[in-house]
Amino acid sequence: MALSKLGEEIKATREKLEYMPPPEKVVRQFFDSSSEHPIIQTGKKFTGTTDTNEMGKQYIELIRQFGKIKLDFENAAKSIFEEDYSEQQKKKFENLTMQYYAGLKVVSDCLLHAAKQNHTQIGMERVEALHTKLKEDIVLYKSTVESVALNIADHQLRNIQKGEKVKLDEIIPHIKAVYDKVYHDAHNPFWRWIKSKFIKSDRAKEIDFLTEISKHPQCSESIRLQAMHLVHDKIVQTEMFGKEGKIYKGSKLGKLLEGIDKENITVEEDNDEKLVAFIFSQGLQDKIPDGIRDYLIQTDEEYRQKVNAVIQ
Repeated sequence: MALSKLGEEIKATREKLEYMPPPEKVVRQFFDSSSEHPIIQTGKKFTGTTDTNEMGKQYIELIRQFGKIKLDFENAAKSIFEEDYSEQQKKKFENLTMQYYAGLKVVSDCLLHAAKQNHTQIGMERVEALHTKLKEDIVLYKSTVESVALNIADHQLRNIQKGEKVKLDEIIPHIKAVYDKVYHDAHNPFWRWIKSKFIKSDRAKEIDFLTEISKHPQCSESIRLQAMHLVHDKIVQTEMFGKEGKIYKGSKLGKLLEGIDKENITVEEDNDEKLVAFIFSQGLQDKIPDGIRDYLIQTDEEYRQKVNAVIQ
């Protein structure tokens, strides 16, 4: 790849990082108080030299430092996924998020500097490989911050016991109330930022979707149940942290929805109307969030047919 093109691609990657910056005040405070942070100092040494040997030396140190920050960041998020919601843990995650964000900026600056200095094919290929890894690390940063925002929100949802009788027209407003309340009193700038990630997330839109469907005067418990199952399936089949894995416990909303079945509710007899048919018959298509719409297009033949019929 030509030097100029690689440099432009690295710049574009760095700009993508700025699409999701922490609050400016928090960033400024972090850099002001952490000007002596090892990775910031290493970055200055790296970008301050054109000597290949010195750059190689600083590069090794840079990767070591960034690797530790990344691991600490992932472990802090893991603790929250494992339901440690203490103020101490939240403060730790805040600090390590800032360190990881700073590390990504330093690494991107160093790669841009390296791209300008490496004129050999071997050197350029090495920078290209590092650039690919940087893009993956930025995706990790964004997805982890968003997932922590969701996890903190949905841990307060109550569990539905096996065989417990519930009314979905009461459960769905409860879900929305929990999500609306959880960040209501967020005064810390960092956690207000986390709140904004949640508000803009698929999860918030999915809760609004359930609410809009549920409160429709023609909606039945059967339709509500189908809508809840739809959201559940979308969560566990498409989201990185949607289902239980080795390092996280999965979406609690997904588990709550999974735990509700026909045995938990009273379904009206002779009501076999399908959710998709209900949505189109009541003109509720615009209430479907993009994530659910994409999932339906991939998995529901009836939905695809109705969408195609509207287009034609």
